[in-house]
Amino acid sequence: MDTKFLFFLFLGLLTGGSIFVVKEKIKLAIILLIIFSSLRNGIILYHYNGILLVDFPLIVLLILEIATFKNFTFLPKKVSGIYLFFIGWCIVVSLNTSWMQGWSFNEVAKFIRAYLIFIAVFNYLNTRKDISTVVTGLLLAVFMHSVIGVCQWRMGPLGLTFFEEPQFRYYRSYGLFVHPVMFADYLILIVPVVFRLFMFQHTQSKNRTLFYGAVFVFSAAALFSTFARGPWVGFILSMAIMLSIDVIQKKFRYIKTIPLIMAIVFGSFFLIKYSPKIYERLIEDTRVSTDSSKIRMPLIKTAVRMIKAKPIFGTGLGCYIKWVRFFVVSDGSFDYDDLKQNVHNSYLLIAAEIGILGLVLYLLVVAAILKVGLKVAKSKSSLISNLGKGVIFGYLALLIEFMGGPDYRIHQILNTFWLLAGVVVGLYYINLKYQIQLRAKRILSTASQKVSQKG
Repeated sequence: MDTKFLFFLFLGLLTGGSIFVVKEKIKLAIILLIIFSSLRNGIILYHYNGILLVDFPLIVLLILEIATFKNFTFLPKKVSGIYLFFIGWCIVVSLNTSWMQGWSFNEVAKFIRAYLIFIAVFNYLNTRKDISTVVTGLLLAVFMHSVIGVCQWRMGPLGLTFFEEPQFRYYRSYGLFVHPVMFADYLILIVPVVFRLFMFQHTQSKNRTLFYGAVFVFSAAALFSTFARGPWVGFILSMAIMLSIDVIQKKFRYIKTIPLIMAIVFGSFFLIKYSPKIYERLIEDTRVSTDSSKIRMPLIKTAVRMIKAKPIFGTGLGCYIKWVRFFVVSDGSFDYDDLKQNVHNSYLLIAAEIGILGLVLYLLVVAAILKVGLKVAKSKSSLISNLGKGVIFGYLALLIEFMGGPDYRIHQILNTFWLLAGVVVGLYYINLKYQIQLRAKRILSTASQKVSQKG
């Protein structure tokens, strides 16, 4: 029997069993859910999908939440309605797919899993203590991936075959992902959150600050080691916008001095040593116009032809790669087979696979999340505000990158995307409770002052 299968089965059963043994079952389940959401281990049953490692803590967590939480809901307000409408449209498209219908339904199952992750995280978040647990899970997950990525960059593969680590030496780090760009996509989603915690979140615990700093340094180094242009650009633009807004709103004065000095020293050393490589990757490679950059326009033209031919229902989720051969027009600049790949633009890929309406629904879903995130970012609580800002600008970085990449429905990216959506919506309702508490304190304070004046 395959040793990977045995390892997966052992780890899955150990995960499920350990959750029921320990005292803080739900806390362990949420941390494992967050970490496993970023892994692609699983028993693949059909077309890149099946029983994933994340399914074990997800199922256990949902069972525990349903049994424990009186206010548990499968339909949280703000986001769930439009997202379920999006999933419904994907099902309608799948029913109308004339070819490879199984592939399309299989991709829909990924979005359903992502929704369940969203539900599990949202229902877990009820108090500020819960926020700390979720943050710990996020930091542990990104720290694990970052350390692996940095070690790959400096030493080569680590032999983590059980975790599907690519086993070949390359100048770019893969982490535990299929491609360096996918690894970078994951990092740019979470690094802004780490940055906000390290640079802006004041805490009395020095160990906590040091941990934030270690995670930030390793995750930034891991992002560099991917040498992924698109994610780099998305991350740089997103961070520039975030810091500009901080300056305009006079929030930059809240930045912590010691982390700022550490960041400047580390950043200066890093730029002095690696600026030639950064310049080469961002400027020279683009100026020379390598095959990877030249082929993008023909791929875009092919996608546009497909969208014009199938504007309503598209090809079906995941079926672009099967239909593309009928729309390729080669002028001889590239081999015909090279043009039969996914378009390097997630928005065109969505429109081609589930129609223009599908793209509109997807954008509405993202807009709904960002709208909630903006409200969270305005919280009077610095922790809630910094987390909200981190998630918003992590999303922005990824949304910019999606203009040059097709990875929006990769397991690890999709799961993490919706995990963070659960965090944002959960924070929104915690912030509502926090505002009520602040108002109550003000009323009590005013009343006590009046009583003392009368006395």
